[in-house]
Amino acid sequence: MLIRFADERIRMQAISLQRMVQEYGERKARRIRQRLDELDAANCLADIKTLTGMRCLSVNNQLNVVAICTLPPASIRLTADDDAYFDIDGVLNWYAVTTITIISLNENDYE
Repeated sequence: MLIRFADERIRMQAISLQRMVQEYGERKARRIRQRLDELDAANCLADIKTLTGMRCLSVNNQLNVVAICTLPPASIRLTADDDAYFDIDGVLNWYAVTTITIISLNENDYE
């Protein structure tokens, strides 16, 4: 899967484990790194949704925003912005999503 970043700050955090450790602590930084590696290895977002412990879900009333659990209540938030990723009814087709944009590495989505 192709991974993009919403801005340069998020990209720099994501590529540097040391920066993530400074900001989030060792345990959370390693889990974020693991999730980013799993996203990178996946063919589509549906592959991620089927992995144990991922807890992928669409974020409240934002059909194109998805949260992936790191350490509860924290998650990585990403978007699937291409209109081709949505069915006629406007529902996200997880199998169609092959490009994502990371918008946050540490959101509280699982409280």
